[in-house]
Amino acid sequence: SSSSASTTTTTTTTTTTTTTKLSTFLGTLSTIVATHALPGGGTSQPDTIAMILQLLRRLATSSSLFSIAIANNPRLSSTVANACVSSDDGLRSLGFHTMADLVRDAGGAGGAAGGAGGAGAGTGGAGSAGSAGSAGGGSSAEAAARSAYDQIGTSWTMKTGTRCTSSDVVLLYAKEPMLETRKGTFDLMAAIASAFTGWGLRSLFSTSGFVDFLFDRKTEEEKECTEWKFAIVASAYKNGTSKVLLGDTVVERMETFLKDGPFYAEKTAPTVALGIQ
Repeated sequence: SSSSASTTTTTTTTTTTTTTKLSTFLGTLSTIVATHALPGGGTSQPDTIAMILQLLRRLATSSSLFSIAIANNPRLSSTVANACVSSDDGLRSLGFHTMADLVRDAGGAGGAAGGAGGAGAGTGGAGSAGSAGSAGGGSSAEAAARSAYDQIGTSWTMKTGTRCTSSDVVLLYAKEPMLETRKGTFDLMAAIASAFTGWGLRSLFSTSGFVDFLFDRKTEEEKECTEWKFAIVASAYKNGTSKVLLGDTVVERMETFLKDGPFYAEKTAPTVALGIQ
């Protein structure tokens, strides 16, 4: 009917306008980031970058279209990745949380991908950034999320000269004593573990030392970190690909872990002190 056609036209126009404004805004942020960029992925204005990351988090969590556009923007997604390997604990933590928001919200976005791809491509990026979104559907959305996540490893290589996967880097920081950084890594691990095609599970569980770390309850002393680790296991277990990708043994370990709850204390056999004459 004419009414339905009018509604469709209005919706399309609104979406196009939003995408155009988003493209312009992200382009402005990209320019600001480029102005303060240093060789090797550093920045001359960490406070400014922190403000931009906070803004990106609000955008990503408010709309899947926004999160995909950010993930598809090479300058902004690399800025998030660079923050993840920053020497500053606060900026590093913020980088991991921001990447978690991008992965979580872009990865579950579904059909919004097509419109967001154009916004990402128009904000100072490579041609491939636009193609990731133009395919439409959940696959392109998750491709954008995965591409952004993979940049953490690239940023680490640029900084240290050592090649590592992104999950290697995340696990490395998860084992460090910096509390805020560790919370950020747990947030990110929970986010990619929920990626519905299973790429996050494959990346995490193929990382050397990850399984032992995940199920070791003795690594966490802070209540919040204990809850974060529990959330990682829950995300992995709820993923529909977990049984196929991880196998029955790992899934059974996750079931037991979740059943016992986040604050379960493993019982140890009592020791008897022997008197020596």
